[in-house]
Amino acid sequence: MFRLLLPMLLLASLSSAKFLNVEDTPIQVVGRVTKMTDGNGHSGFAYDHPGTRFVVTVKGTTFLNATMERVGSVGNNYIVFVNGKMVPGPANTTFCTDTMPVNTSFSVQLASGLDASTEYTIELFKSSEAQFNGRQVIPNYETLWGFEGDSQIQMSSPPALPSRRLAFLGDSITAGYCNLCTGSGVHQEAFHSSWANQICDLLDAQCHTVAWSGFGMVRNCCGGSTLASDVWWRTLATVPSPDKNDPHGTTSANLWNFSSFIPDGIVINLGTNDHLPEGDSDPVVAEFNATYLGLIRNTSAFYKAAGGKVPTYFLACGPMSSQYCNEIMYVMQTLAPEIKAVFLDQRPFLDGKYGPACCGHPSAMVDTAMALNGSAFIKETLGW
Repeated sequence: MFRLLLPMLLLASLSSAKFLNVEDTPIQVVGRVTKMTDGNGHSGFAYDHPGTRFVVTVKGTTFLNATMERVGSVGNNYIVFVNGKMVPGPANTTFCTDTMPVNTSFSVQLASGLDASTEYTIELFKSSEAQFNGRQVIPNYETLWGFEGDSQIQMSSPPALPSRRLAFLGDSITAGYCNLCTGSGVHQEAFHSSWANQICDLLDAQCHTVAWSGFGMVRNCCGGSTLASDVWWRTLATVPSPDKNDPHGTTSANLWNFSSFIPDGIVINLGTNDHLPEGDSDPVVAEFNATYLGLIRNTSAFYKAAGGKVPTYFLACGPMSSQYCNEIMYVMQTLAPEIKAVFLDQRPFLDGKYGPACCGHPSAMVDTAMALNGSAFIKETLGW
């Protein structure tokens, strides 16, 4: 039986510990990541999107630590699972990196009290968005360099990933902003409890999520010039444009390789933060429609070029606003001859029947209702 202990910062490795770099480790990676190299030639996975997860299977050790590095001032929440059971910690997380040192490696205990003769599957799950409540994009990613265990630690291939694949693009509604209804700062957000992640669990799908609170398709609610429609093209959301006069771009090295993950379906919920005016003749509405259509068409072109199939698009509206639903309908109708896009209705879920709102956003209880509804609709539409 393993002990579920709160993780601790380990600034010095135990003399009996063995370090395994990620490039020498059988590891399952889900989410957008990019490889980094340290001064010693070791490789690591850098990442910042919510829902990024790393899964390993270990034996021959009584503990497992993760060696990580943090860039940026905003900490991130993590949940650790040992054989599917959550390692408990504060605020529905196992640990948060907000107290960890910046720009230097540190070690975090993931599990302790393991039976060295028993095999364990251990998952590290990022449960917060790229740069919580940030408006000006600054580097805020973290890197997983490897793992530490006893000198006799062995790693074998973890369980195969699900064959079903989904991708999500959204704002605070998708990120799980304030869904814990308690705490402050990043501690009030649990992406693991978000409707998007719950859909992935319900459908047994591996998922990639791009979600940033306050961002919109063509306008943000509360400042900042970079948009969610810009972040969609990035591997690391928080690596800004190299051109200060163009907040919408990114570096060539940071462009996401769409051929590396071709989903069966893509769920988009953007429009709440755009605060679209009434009337189709308004130039903002025209910009919203054109940007939405361009994002879907360009994304589909990448998948076609990679020899993959074009996914089904689930275009959501609600539950915080229904002001952009007409525009969603227009986008669907315009795409109809070439790309399959269907309407995911999320409007009813903040009417009080499904649970409380928190900071005006869906609570985890509401997220569950949205996930039950959404997963059933996605399953039926995709024939799963």
